[in-house]
Amino acid sequence: MKRLLMAMVAAAALATPAALVLAQDAFKDDVDKTMKVADTNKDGKLSGDEAKSTYKEREDALNAIYRESIGKDASERIDEIYKKYDGVISYRDFLKADGDDDMTVTREELTEFYARTNTKHSKGPPKLSDKDFEVMAAEELDEMWPRLLKFDADKDGKLSREELIKFAASEMKESEKRMMESELPRIMEPPPVEKDGK
Repeated sequence: MKRLLMAMVAAAALATPAALVLAQDAFKDDVDKTMKVADTNKDGKLSGDEAKSTYKEREDALNAIYRESIGKDASERIDEIYKKYDGVISYRDFLKADGDDDMTVTREELTEFYARTNTKHSKGPPKLSDKDFEVMAAEELDEMWPRLLKFDADKDGKLSREELIKFAASEMKESEKRMMESELPRIMEPPPVEKDGK
C-alpha cells in the first residue's frame, strides 16, 4: 500500500511538468494568435484595456457589415473580419484567464486558460473569481453612473425607487432599440444561395 501511494505521488510529480509542456505545445498557436492581435503594445502580456478594445473593434466591424449588407451575402467580408481578429478574447474571458487577479494575462495564464477551456482539465473550466465580479460591477457602475444621475429629479445625489424605476425603463428601451438595430438585420438576412443554383 505504501509503495502504491509513493508511486502515485511520484507519477503525479512527473506528470505535472509533462502536462504543462503538452498544454504549451497544444495551445501555442491559439496563444500566439491572441497575443498577436490583442497585445497591441507588444509587451508580452495582455491588459484588460487591450482585451476590451480589440474585442470591441471586432464587434464594431461585424456590426457595420451586418448593417450595410441587409439582404446581401456578406459571408466573405465576415470571414475576413474573423480572420483579422482571430484569437480575440472577450473581457470576461480575459478575467477568467487572469489566474492571479493582477489585471494582466501572461502567455502562461493564457495557455492554462485555453487548456482548461478546451480539454477535460483536472481543475475544470476557468471561472470568474469574486474579484472579477467586483471589477465588472465597478466598471459597469462607472459606465452607468452618468446615465443614472440624469434620473435624479430632485438633484439630491440619491435615487429614489421611482427614479430608479424610470432609469431601468429607459435602459430597457435602449437595449431593445440596440437589439433591433444590430440583431434584426442578422435575423432577417436571407440564407446564402449556393453557387450551383440549388
